[in-house]
Amino acid sequence: MNSKTLNPVEKVIVFFGSKAEVSRITGVSNVAVTKWQKKGMFPRTDYTGETSHAHKLARASKGGLTAKELLPTINQ
Repeated sequence: MNSKTLNPVEKVIVFFGSKAEVSRITGVSNVAVTKWQKKGMFPRTDYTGETSHAHKLARASKGGLTAKELLPTINQ
């Protein structure tokens, strides 16, 4: 699958190699990561600032991913 067609959650799963690794980095269950993947986006709480899963993943990627691309509607 072309990386341009991946949703933001699929991008992080591919980047880190597994849902289990995304789960470990964010501190949520594999079930939660699967829900994000099915919805094609991070939870609403990441957009409102109540959680920071996308930011944690961006930091863990060491420049490979940005919060802006993972949360495309935020202004940075």
